[in-house]
Amino acid sequence: SVLDVAIGNGVGILSTVRVGAQTPAELYATGIQKDRAMTASAPAGITTIEAVSVVIPAFNREHEISAALESVFAQDYPAIEVIVVDDGSADQTCRVVEGYGSRVKLIRQANAGPGAARNRGVQASSGSILMFLDSDDQWHPTRVRRQVAQMTGEFGNVKCSWCNTRMTYSDGRVQTSFQA
Repeated sequence: SVLDVAIGNGVGILSTVRVGAQTPAELYATGIQKDRAMTASAPAGITTIEAVSVVIPAFNREHEISAALESVFAQDYPAIEVIVVDDGSADQTCRVVEGYGSRVKLIRQANAGPGAARNRGVQASSGSILMFLDSDDQWHPTRVRRQVAQMTGEFGNVKCSWCNTRMTYSDGRVQTSFQA
């Protein structure tokens, strides 16, 4: 059976899926062939370099999108495709993203909401693992490597994964999604 997945903001919402037989990506990208692996040097703990596609939906985020993109480019994982889907922004979001040149695949669409933008990004992706990043969020530099290791390592062919979230507020408060 096909796995239905809700993708969006909030605690417990799926952030990473593995593309393959019976995965959520098939709901959006039927017939699109995904690259299964890349030939690059594997980080410690990873035996096969899986191509990772990062999909970032954006709407009027000219002031936030650079920090999100820089957090992706700071990853210690070698095989990342970055797709930004501009969801009809009226500001300079596209111009900011265009400044990253060929490092980012920019897709423009009329405003249809973040879910539609994510789906459009999935359709354009080529990685065997999909990760989703909101345009006003940032990733820890080891996030991609650690989740790929979790999905491909000792647990084998894991289909989906999510991780803890740490929110730092302007007043200095820090909150995590999974409380110990």
